[in-house]
Amino acid sequence: MRSTRAAALSASFLLSLGLLAGCGGDEDSSADPGSDSSQATEGATTEQRGECEAEVELSGAVKASWTGEAFVVTENRSGPVLYKAANKGNTLTVLGEDGDFPALASLATKKGNFSGGEGSFKVDDEGSGATVDATLQAGAGKSVDVVATITC
Repeated sequence: MRSTRAAALSASFLLSLGLLAGCGGDEDSSADPGSDSSQATEGATTEQRGECEAEVELSGAVKASWTGEAFVVTENRSGPVLYKAANKGNTLTVLGEDGDFPALASLATKKGNFSGGEGSFKVDDEGSGATVDATLQAGAGKSVDVVATITC
């Protein structure tokens, strides 16, 4: 059951990232290519992006720490609220709860990709910030401990 839930969370997370990046394929092909893609279609909400500050500490398979710019996407057309912080090839993405799916995080690094929903996640759905104290997993038993605060 746990591996099924983890697979569902990972699939939901990857789907959200793919749609956020514009890989959804369900856009109206007759739309003006010069138009602002952040504008909502009729009946949908407008995706909002805000600026944030992040403090991130990584230990385990990846050791790094940084303080810097981050952002939040609220009214996310492709899923729950999303927070993202990046520095020197490390990108932390935090997704809020979405229905039956709990909050989770993903870390993309030069040493691999790590994800998971095990640990402490406090994710504000309105976009004011998120805190993470969790262990993210990758294949072959590798893991990264993440302690992060994103304030918007």
